[in-house]
Amino acid sequence: NYFYFRRQDQFLQAVYNEVVKNPEIACKCKFNDYIKPIIEIGGADPIKVLDPFSKRFKKNNITVKIYEKNQFFRGNIINDFLNIFHIDLDENFFFIKNNPNPHLSAVALEIIRRFNNYEVSNRKKLNEIIRNIIGELYIETVFSEHNIISTHEKQHLLNMFSKSNSIVAREYLGDETGLLFKEKIQMS
Repeated sequence: NYFYFRRQDQFLQAVYNEVVKNPEIACKCKFNDYIKPIIEIGGADPIKVLDPFSKRFKKNNITVKIYEKNQFFRGNIINDFLNIFHIDLDENFFFIKNNPNPHLSAVALEIIRRFNNYEVSNRKKLNEIIRNIIGELYIETVFSEHNIISTHEKQHLLNMFSKSNSIVAREYLGDETGLLFKEKIQMS
C-alpha cells in the first residue's frame, strides 16, 4: 500500500484547478466553497487518510511517499514510483518535454470558472476556445507553485494539518524532526 502526500495547500489548489478546467465537471464554485467538504471529511489530512488502511493492513505494510520534487528519487515522480518496485529506467527512456497537464494561473482559472456558470451545448469546445485565448496565462512548469490563494491562506492550511503532518513524518517516515514537507511556501 503506497501513498503519496502533497503539501495540503498545493494538493487542494491542484484538485480545484482540475475540477474547474475539466469540462465534464465544470466546477462553478469558489475555492473555499469547494475545499470545505474535502477538509471536513479528512481528505487532506494524512492521518485520516492512513488510519483505515493502517488498521486493515498494519502500519508496517504502508509506504508513505512525499509529492515534492526534491524528495523524489532522481527528482521525478516516475523514477520515484518505479523505484518502489526496484525498476530502473535506462537511457532509452525519455520524458515528455511539455507538461501534459498544466495548471492554470489564478486569473485563467477564474475566467474559466466564471464561464462554467453558463449553460452551453459543448463545454469541451468552449473550454478549448478559452484556453486558446488565454493560453499565455497557463503555467507550464510541472512544479511551479499554485497561487490561487494567498501566502497567508496557504500557511493557514498548513497550520490546520501541522499535527497530522508531524505524526506521519515521525511514525511513517521515521523523521524525528516531524517535518513532512521540506519545500517552503513561496511568497505570492
